[in-house]
Amino acid sequence: MVAWVWVGLTVLILPLWWRAQWDWHGWSPSRLPALHTLGFAYFYLRLIAWGVSLSRDPNQPLRPLDTLCWLIYPPIMRLGPVMLREEFLNRLDSWDPRAAAPWRAIGSRFGLFLLGGVGLAILDKNIPFVFAAGTDFFADPQRYDTDRLLRAFYLVPMQIYLLLWTYNELAATAALWLGIRVDNNFNWLPKAVSLRDFWRRWHITVGAWLRDFVYIPLGGSRRWAERNIMAVFLFCGLWHGASWSFLAWGVSQGVGLSIERWWESLRTRLGWNGLLRSRAWALACWLLTMHYQFATIVVFVDFQHAGTRFYPELARRVAPFLFA
Repeated sequence: MVAWVWVGLTVLILPLWWRAQWDWHGWSPSRLPALHTLGFAYFYLRLIAWGVSLSRDPNQPLRPLDTLCWLIYPPIMRLGPVMLREEFLNRLDSWDPRAAAPWRAIGSRFGLFLLGGVGLAILDKNIPFVFAAGTDFFADPQRYDTDRLLRAFYLVPMQIYLLLWTYNELAATAALWLGIRVDNNFNWLPKAVSLRDFWRRWHITVGAWLRDFVYIPLGGSRRWAERNIMAVFLFCGLWHGASWSFLAWGVSQGVGLSIERWWESLRTRLGWNGLLRSRAWALACWLLTMHYQFATIVVFVDFQHAGTRFYPELARRVAPFLFA
């Protein structure tokens, strides 16, 4: 039954991810920009979870009005966090509209939102501008100097993170004011020292959904863990949209996590776990993690070419300095 819920909702909803310029025999279902603006991808995750819940307990109360409130609750609509129906209803049941608003907490989260906005403004001033009469630095990197290419490599991923984190703080602020709080979606990402640690800090509620509704049903770490990890991130890539860049990004995450899992097993067998106590080792792991994720996020945002033009040119520019 759970499998049929998955298949049915996917058939109904997944075509809405197709890009408007990708017509299929003249038909492009995603000429509905309002759906994407409203965060339809996150509706999809929540509907899958609700469908699975109904298949497991068909006799649960439907509570249509409360369910509608869950579906349109503003702090979770656009970019998450993903809140399951059961979580929302439990918090709604304990909600006291007469309670005083937690203004100190609201002020703290709103202050973080403003701080993120300042960071975005600074990044916007430093990300290289695209030449007026030409393609951008992903499509035609030969036209840009090395400084611009390096700034694109480092600053575009930072901009993506700050944009999502800042939105998360705004959503948390609104939720505190409305009285039904939402979970944090980010946990100080710059502290991540491994890919696994990164995914425990990045889009936490989406990661929890992927674990509960994709990874564990496939067998989790008990059987074919690497295959299951790859399936999770292939799905995650396609969930973002029908683009080779999203698919390549998903593959890169699955491959990276599988290699990291293999390395952890090898390190344990060789008795090298003492490395974890070394500050130099922690710094090396942090640098490797950040650069790997910067590199893959650039692939993600290069919708047309998935880094196939950008990286050869960047390597040609940087290699003489690295191997001089």
